[in-house]
Amino acid sequence: RNRRRGGGQEGSWDLAENWPENRQIAMVKLLIKKEGKVIQELPVLPNKTYRIGRAPDSDWQIEHPSSSRQHAQLSLSDSGPILTDLGSAHGTTRNKTKLVGNSPILLKDGDVLVFGASTREYVVALETPIAPKAPATFNPLSGSSGGGGMGSSGNLAAVLRQMEEAKAASHATSGVKRKSGEDSLSSYVRRESELSGGGGLEGMARRAEVDREQKRQSR
Repeated sequence: RNRRRGGGQEGSWDLAENWPENRQIAMVKLLIKKEGKVIQELPVLPNKTYRIGRAPDSDWQIEHPSSSRQHAQLSLSDSGPILTDLGSAHGTTRNKTKLVGNSPILLKDGDVLVFGASTREYVVALETPIAPKAPATFNPLSGSSGGGGMGSSGNLAAVLRQMEEAKAASHATSGVKRKSGEDSLSSYVRRESELSGGGGLEGMARRAEVDREQKRQSR
């Protein structure tokens, strides 16, 4: 049976709560398997060396007659978990290959460890931390979330071009309306001038004066 030093229920340690926020390497666990089933999980925390063996003061005690009192040790480096067999009598294997005593090795995800002649397997599980997601931001120029926008010369140029086109279209429309009004006034003046016998605006004025005089005399 495997015991963790310090008491408490087996597998009750919350790895996420005890993991430093600024740690960049993957989270590490040892999954203890018996007959193909995971029966316990052991967290491997940074800044700590775990002593493995049959001794009662071991961090992970292995109660198997083939285990040495000081069988192996495990620590976590910036590169990953480091395992060292401490010259045990019955040895330590990784993926069925016996380790050389007192020679540290770097473990990889999925490595299967066996201490002595125990039938229990210790499987290395590396859990890569998930980076926090950047909050989505609305870009008023690109109309989308995320990158681009003001910092993108392509988006900025497109927006400025659209603004210039809209401005030109507005000017063209107002010009058409103004010209249409001017054309209507010119047509009216020309028509009235023809009715008054020519003379342009002066002829129209004379005709209007004659009309007023005729209305006065008829009263």
